[in-house]
Amino acid sequence: MQKSLKERLVITGVLLLLLSAWLLGSRFHATAYQAMAEEFLHNSAYQATRVHDIKWRLSDSLNNEAGYAYLGKGSGYSGDITLITLTDKDFRIKDIRILDHSETYSYFQKLHQQNFFQHLQGKHTAMSQQANPVDIVSGATVSCMAIVQAIEASYLEAEGHKQRFTMVAPGWKEAVLLLLFVNGIILLKSRKSNLKKKVLWASQLISVIFLGVWLNNYLTLTQINALLLGHFPLSSGGLFLGILLAGSILPPLLTGKNLYCHTVCPFGAAQRITGLLGTPRAFRPPWHRKLKYLQWGLTLAALSMALAFRNPAISDYTIFDNFFRVGGPTLLITVTIITILTSLVVSHPWCNFLCPMDGIFRWLTVINKNVKQQWKNKQEFAGKIS
Repeated sequence: MQKSLKERLVITGVLLLLLSAWLLGSRFHATAYQAMAEEFLHNSAYQATRVHDIKWRLSDSLNNEAGYAYLGKGSGYSGDITLITLTDKDFRIKDIRILDHSETYSYFQKLHQQNFFQHLQGKHTAMSQQANPVDIVSGATVSCMAIVQAIEASYLEAEGHKQRFTMVAPGWKEAVLLLLFVNGIILLKSRKSNLKKKVLWASQLISVIFLGVWLNNYLTLTQINALLLGHFPLSSGGLFLGILLAGSILPPLLTGKNLYCHTVCPFGAAQRITGLLGTPRAFRPPWHRKLKYLQWGLTLAALSMALAFRNPAISDYTIFDNFFRVGGPTLLITVTIITILTSLVVSHPWCNFLCPMDGIFRWLTVINKNVKQQWKNKQEFAGKIS
């Protein structure tokens, strides 16, 4: 009973801390973005007259009408992408300026390398209603869709038109991801050791090759932060991310079982595969519990920081990108190298002692356990009364 009370206090404390961090965050983001937009327009070649919260009429130096400007927001892979779009009098795009985003640097690098923004120039702002509206950049689909969403939604809202929901049709990527989660269910349900071993190694190889090396798509702290901040990438075509988040969060919350870490995570699989070259063993020193508390504390601090600053990427210290993309800050690359070398002698060092996902899934399983216990207590109490 005392342990159950302690867990409930921990759950309450975590929720209160996250709520406090959210309340401490800036409440004036919309105003700030409007100010950024007006500063950009002030420094442009046009005279801007505001006619809507998110719309400005543009005039040239002779006071002739030159077009319009729209302030928009789209839901990207790691949070909102806020931008301002300049159009001509026929609502065709002349220029796009990104005011704020939380996307991974490599995604935006792909957009610039493949001239995505230049290809948008000349297109009508209601792009989804046009024939062959946009060429999506492979590997940055959600970021592209978020930008298109921001441009189109701002135009439709300012002009009083109905907005349309768009989504990329599911394909082989979503199928592979679903297969990995199904494999996780098989591992939990099956009692045949030979089958479990084959399914496990099949999942590990598929995860590393497809999610890690090929797609560079996996669950990160940035995505969890974005979800807590209310960013839902499904609206910009992120069906893959929707499946990833649902498949990772719902099982521990509803069943108390962590499917993602055991069968889907490509970095966990990479540590296991690396361990084949050595003799990794479980590392449980007398101060193991203190290490876990430190790990969970870092996770809570990172979540709180993201909520307070309204920036999903600001506190992400996961090293998955550094491993699979082979790059990044020197400190994180060093941590990645040390982790991989340590996995030769210690079983899953990152997962067990540093990964923020462990703390998140641990809290979800604790919530599941306590909800079930409360339900059981109510049932027993009702039985005694009757």
